[in-house]
Amino acid sequence: MHPAIGLYKPKLYYENLFEKFISSLTDSLTEKQFRIRIKTIFDELHCGHTGYLFKSIQ
Repeated sequence: MHPAIGLYKPKLYYENLFEKFISSLTDSLTEKQFRIRIKTIFDELHCGHTGYLFKSIQ
């Protein structure tokens, strides 16, 4: 069974989560701060099939 909106938490929870995430993004974030915010969002999804990979840009 794959997670769907409303399975773990109500849809409104996720809408608020993403709104808060989007409003927290600023130009002054360091790369580490941005990665921590992204990780927090993915962790809240509770989906083992969704992941993230960061690649260093040189």
